[in-house]
Amino acid sequence: MASIGKFCSIACGARFLFNSANHSMTSLATYPFPVFFEEWGLDVSHITEAWDNKGDIVIGSDVWIGYEAVIFAGVTIGNGYPFP
Repeated sequence: MASIGKFCSIACGARFLFNSANHSMTSLATYPFPVFFEEWGLDVSHITEAWDNKGDIVIGSDVWIGYEAVIFAGVTIGNGYPFP
């Protein structure tokens, strides 16, 4: 999930990489095998356990995100200007 504050500017090409875009570092393969949960009869509620959960992306208010910036899961960017 991502939270973006007020008055933010996001330049062209900026990317947000969420948890599902990361490869698990704890399994034998980096391939996301749990996407086959239906074919393998797995419970869909456990599919997110296949990826390391780095946390949410939180962007404060009055933040400028530059050209082709990459924001990874678990990153918090504070406010650009002190808001009350």
